[in-house]
Order: sequence, then C-alpha cells, then structure tokens
Amino acid sequence: MYLERLRSLGLNETEIKIIKIIKILKKSELSKKQIALDLSYKSIAGNVKKGIQNLLNKKIIQYTLPGKPTSKNQKYKLVKKRE
Repeated sequence: MYLERLRSLGLNETEIKIIKIIKILKKSELSKKQIALDLSYKSIAGNVKKGIQNLLNKKIIQYTLPGKPTSKNQKYKLVKKRE
C-alpha cells in the first residue's frame, strides 16, 4: 500500500529508493550492503548506489568516516538538522 501510494505520486524507482533509504537510516548508521539488504536486495543494486549518491550530494546523509569514503568500514547516517 505504501509503495502504491508513492507510485501514485509519480515517483520513479530511484526516488522511491531514496525515500526508503532515508527511512532506514532514521533507525541507525548502516553500510551500503546493510542498506541493500534492508531493501531486500542480495547485493548492492544500481538504484541503491544512485540513491545513496543523490543523498550524499544533497547533504541529506553523510559518511561516518568522512576522510575515507572507500573504507570497508564506511557507513552512512542522516545529517542532523541545524536549528
């Protein structure tokens, strides 16, 4: 039902993945692999990579290890709102 509602808004698959990634990262910091698994993928799919990259570019999420973007220990977290 939730997915149908998002599609009815005219969102494409990448946009839907972005929304799902944000929802997942509200719970905890996760790696790309963990995000993919939470989205029911066996491996890191193109939509997941695009979604994460879009969120990084828009500064909605950030690296947990900013100086090491390719580290095997890299995780992602939501950027905290400034008030």
